[in-house]
Amino acid sequence: MISRLKKIIIISAVLLGIIFLAVSFFQKSDAPISKVDVITNDGLSCVSRQKLIDKVTDISQGSWLDVDATNIEKYLYGIKGVDYVLVKKIWPSTLVLYMYDRKPIAYWNDNQILLINMDTVSPDLVITPKELPHIYSGDENNRGYVYDVYEKLDRIAKEHSIGITRLDYGGNQFSITLSGDIKLYLGSKDLEKKLQMFFLLHTSVKNYESVKYYDMRYSYGFAVKYK
Repeated sequence: MISRLKKIIIISAVLLGIIFLAVSFFQKSDAPISKVDVITNDGLSCVSRQKLIDKVTDISQGSWLDVDATNIEKYLYGIKGVDYVLVKKIWPSTLVLYMYDRKPIAYWNDNQILLINMDTVSPDLVITPKELPHIYSGDENNRGYVYDVYEKLDRIAKEHSIGITRLDYGGNQFSITLSGDIKLYLGSKDLEKKLQMFFLLHTSVKNYESVKYYDMRYSYGFAVKYK
């Protein structure tokens, strides 16, 4: 009889414990989101972390159970520059955003960033691991072509231990500025050949340190203008 009574007491205690935990869980799960964490691969380059947190907090009104992680992901994917998003709900009141953004590869005109997928964004901030080149172009439909030209010319420049800090493109005409503020007008064709010729011959120019720019838009040779 005593043994049976003990079993009843134990079973009752277990059931009460389960009921208590269930009630506690639903009470806590009914709480609103109190914390939003952002976890990234190597930091966000063009998107403000705090602005993301504020916006996600704003659209995550309601209880933890009611928050729809899929809808938050759709919103985040709508932000230019975002490459990958995963939203996780952590009980009892936390959201964790796992995010990768697209790599910035150049400054585009005065107030935009060119991303690796050739989109441009007007960033909330710019955090880059290295100095980016400046590209100025009014041709928004051929960003890939313009950047491809930059990469080819920059490879040649780097073979001579120098880099391209700026590229301008307009009216099918290219010009570049090398490290040390050396400007070259290259024209529209044979760009790589002209840059190679510059590196081969520019030191033979009289007082080449005082040259303002080199005009390489000739079939043979080039002209210079002094400062």
